[in-house]
Amino acid sequence: MSSTLTTAELQTIARKLDESLQQERYAGWDPFDALNSRLFNVTPLRHVPVARLALTQLFKRSPYNLRKYAGVPKSVNAVTIALAAEVARRECHMDEAALLVKQLIEMRVQDDGDGLRAWGYPFPWQAKAFFVARNSPNIIATAYAVRELMNWRNNAAVPGASDAILSAAKLVASRFVVATEDNRRFIAYVPQSRAMVHNASLWGAYVLTAGVAAGGPEPWLRLAEDAVNYSLAAQGQDGSWAYGEARHHQFVDGFHTGYVLEALHRISRIAPHMDVAAALAKGVAFYQENMFEADGTAKYYSRSAWPIDANPAAQAVITFNELGLSDAGARSREIMTAAVRNLWLEDQGHFAYQKSKRGITAINYPRWTQIWLRVALSLILERPDTVLPVARLPQAAHA
Repeated sequence: MSSTLTTAELQTIARKLDESLQQERYAGWDPFDALNSRLFNVTPLRHVPVARLALTQLFKRSPYNLRKYAGVPKSVNAVTIALAAEVARRECHMDEAALLVKQLIEMRVQDDGDGLRAWGYPFPWQAKAFFVARNSPNIIATAYAVRELMNWRNNAAVPGASDAILSAAKLVASRFVVATEDNRRFIAYVPQSRAMVHNASLWGAYVLTAGVAAGGPEPWLRLAEDAVNYSLAAQGQDGSWAYGEARHHQFVDGFHTGYVLEALHRISRIAPHMDVAAALAKGVAFYQENMFEADGTAKYYSRSAWPIDANPAAQAVITFNELGLSDAGARSREIMTAAVRNLWLEDQGHFAYQKSKRGITAINYPRWTQIWLRVALSLILERPDTVLPVARLPQAAHA
């Protein structure tokens, strides 16, 4: 690769990512899909939470892909399809985008037999705070589906978009809202949990405001406002947000901070009466000052860049562009340049999952890694006039 990350080089990377994703029809493994293991599920350990958590973390942290030996099948994730539709739409491949959005609507899952549908993951997963069954609705998958459907709600090519948004918002309003002992309200990651996670709660608020924009009732807006106010009150003096309220959630990281900023911005565009401007400005200042190395590397944590991961880089580009920051073009090129330098695997045509101080984890994760960076590339390529001179870009070395 040349000494300057040119538009042509970015286009080549984008094309190779498209080939990698489309060859498998967007199917693949996921950092959190260990509990889909056929081997694990014939053992009694599948009923033991600590065993489920241990297996999930082992597969997630291992530099070797254990899934092929444990019988974990590749699957298609709704988030991948939602983001692939966004890329196709941004790049004016409207027939392809419409097909992907129709596929996304068909991927909805039902909760509790009430007929309401939203989106989940095609694998069960165990967190410290809760367990989620396969194909159970969760806020993040639902929010990213709604985020794309909002671009189609008045488009005759996808007549079911508005109904899908309304059903998801009604499900969030009825099953995800948590009331605290002091009469405050936030939105849970999944219906079974009372764990408070700021980015999830705010994306839930976004789904509710999107539901109102699609014709839903005004009380949803009050639920959303309560969730927004809950997180605004939790913002640190320095402008940061911890991931959540649990003791093990007291960390500040790059991509979840980006999620919070983007969600607040999108909520404010639909419901401008919610006064989030000061919190956004303070949060953006913290983000810019604490989440990037001098060479453009997007840091994982506010106090450490390690592990170097695709998600902080991709979300940084998305955040800067969605918020319309004045230096978004130049910063995006710089961030993508660092991501390519650290994680791009030229011989495999995709990005590595993570780089640690010990080496590269080269596993191909469509949902976690490839599609996010593909969205980031599409945003950069919308403004191809800003090119930064950068150091030569070596291919990332394998572990």
